[in-house]
Amino acid sequence: MKELVTVYIPTFNRVELLERAVNSVLRQTYENIEVIIVDDASTDDTHNYLELISRKDNRVKYFIKQERSGACISRNIAIQNATGKYITGLDDDDYFLDTRIEDFVRQWEKIDINKTAFLYGLFLTKETNGIKYPNKLKSKLIKKVIYADDLKIANYPGNQIFTETVTLRSVNGFDSKMPAWQDLDTWYRILSTTGKNAKRIDNINYVYDVSHEHERISKKERHVKARYIFLQKNNLHKLIDSPFYLVNYKDENVKTFIKRWFFKPTIIDLFIISSKF
Repeated sequence: MKELVTVYIPTFNRVELLERAVNSVLRQTYENIEVIIVDDASTDDTHNYLELISRKDNRVKYFIKQERSGACISRNIAIQNATGKYITGLDDDDYFLDTRIEDFVRQWEKIDINKTAFLYGLFLTKETNGIKYPNKLKSKLIKKVIYADDLKIANYPGNQIFTETVTLRSVNGFDSKMPAWQDLDTWYRILSTTGKNAKRIDNINYVYDVSHEHERISKKERHVKARYIFLQKNNLHKLIDSPFYLVNYKDENVKTFIKRWFFKPTIIDLFIISSKF
């Protein structure tokens, strides 16, 4: 029998987008799934929708918080209540393509779990002017196997991974004290504590939607503070104290590039420079 896969979805006040996200999970070619939706005290029609969809499809479970506490706590509630051997996430304003879970399960069966902690994939970006595909050249140049040290340079996995549920629980899920970068912080803790790697699969099966008017779960202005907290909590003091980190660049993109270039340049930075300056 196929192993159960849990998909967790945190949500707040965007029921139309949530419905699209949930439908994309229920349409998966891999059918042995459970969907755990945790609502952050929404005031729109989310509660009615959750009741209806859970009656319609018994693979859907939901939790409603009485007070707002943020997406991290929502994710952790789902992780704590997950019954699947495997787990992955979905933001309520994004959606899966039909084979995402099947793609991950097939690849997981091929890896050495003593060496690899999680998998991640490529994604499409839905913008107001259409769909943006991953850059093929950059995808070929970027490492397909990463370790904890690589995450000091960039969040290569993005906002979602596929792993065993016990792995996420072993690091106590997401840190709710992080104002942003909660995903990067969690991936780093997994790789640094296990000493394992993470592998990218080349399937494009996730759509990251930035075309709508709703705010994304993480706000841009929180990223600078989150970066500092991330470096501090993981004892990366050399990066914090570097004069390159402390330079007050108004353009955050330039600031990010300079830090990456100074500390550990990768081939991909040669291509990034043309778009940053």
